[in-house]
Amino acid sequence: VMFPSWMVSRSRIHSPKGRAGVMREWLRQLAVAGSDPRAEGARRSSWFGRLWNRLRGGYDYSHEVASAMDGCLACKACATQCPIQVDVPAFRSEFLALYHGRYPRPITDLFVARLEGVLPLMARLPRVSNWLSNGPIGRPLLRVLGLVDTPALSTLSLKKELHKRSVVTFSEAAFEAISGDEKGRTVLVLQDAFTSFYEPHVLLAVLDLIELLGFRPLLVPYLPSGKGSHVKGFLRRYGTDARRWKALLTGLAKTGRPVLGVDPAVVLVFRDELPHALGEAAPVTVSLVQEWLAAQRGSIARLPAPAKRYRLFGHCTERTAVPASNTLWRQVFSAFGVELGAESVGCCGMCGAFGHEARHAQESRGIYALSWQPHLAAVPADVEPLATGHSCRSQVHRCDERVLRHPAEALVSELRAARERAA
Repeated sequence: VMFPSWMVSRSRIHSPKGRAGVMREWLRQLAVAGSDPRAEGARRSSWFGRLWNRLRGGYDYSHEVASAMDGCLACKACATQCPIQVDVPAFRSEFLALYHGRYPRPITDLFVARLEGVLPLMARLPRVSNWLSNGPIGRPLLRVLGLVDTPALSTLSLKKELHKRSVVTFSEAAFEAISGDEKGRTVLVLQDAFTSFYEPHVLLAVLDLIELLGFRPLLVPYLPSGKGSHVKGFLRRYGTDARRWKALLTGLAKTGRPVLGVDPAVVLVFRDELPHALGEAAPVTVSLVQEWLAAQRGSIARLPAPAKRYRLFGHCTERTAVPASNTLWRQVFSAFGVELGAESVGCCGMCGAFGHEARHAQESRGIYALSWQPHLAAVPADVEPLATGHSCRSQVHRCDERVLRHPAEALVSELRAARERAA
């Protein structure tokens, strides 16, 4: 699971040790010159100044550092699995914030950092947005902006589906209006850009599963996680996002009810990037879906005749940050009497926007071909593969034109099939 970019490039610079090495050399050169990197970052150039710095050329070792950092997928495996325990994505974000105080950013970075904020507007007219982004005009334009194979927004109306299910949006007033007994069965579910706008069927499956287990989900209003801003080094903007999340999570903590997130890449932002930005722990622990489900194992009834067997392909960041994540899913499926195996795979090569960036597209597909592709091809025909991460499902669909389901979708299908048989 470690060193995905090194697996393809075989360049030492694209390993955690290599990137740590160029960072140390950069800091050494600054120390020799008597410069403080943070002071350098405080002297931010104007837009024209950054452009002029780039156009006038000249050797600057920081360009070499930027090149090394550009190959990082920000999967976070190095921070937990690498023997030297170096968190490359963390110092990469800090370096990019300083570097782009002197040099202009790629247009792609601006697009990635702002995407979470504009998705709610785009999702109001998904067909129009999809035509503009993937139509005969939009696709070449995005290519010029440095993006390829961008996923389509879902045309399924999340608002209508929530209305059908009578799912209430969380607010302090809505929570207080719930009766005392029902409050004890309430579960708060956070939204994320991936499963609200690209894969709402996954979010709906999680809500349905919560209800099928006898609990009542309340859906927290959408708020951009800031993941893209952090990855691309927009740390001032991410600091603003972090303060907004602190206020929201503080309100959720007052309810005393569990808080879940659906996509693991976003959930883990609240355990890593958010505390780092705030300088303190998050006001409430945001649980992965399987962490909450595993806590309910004692009240789960075994299904009499499961329809399928399944194989789990876990998100790389999830498996390294929470090593028990696959085991928890297996325990949950076992409680239902459903067979779930777990595949040992590396990074899928997508990692958020990395695989959609034109300069990384070939590398992204190469990583997939070395890790996920052969393992998926070896799964028996009577076993259904499942994937926990949106990025992973997107990569599989892009490279193999296969649609993988989330584990919650499989469990909902099994529960409904069992109820239909019983009826």
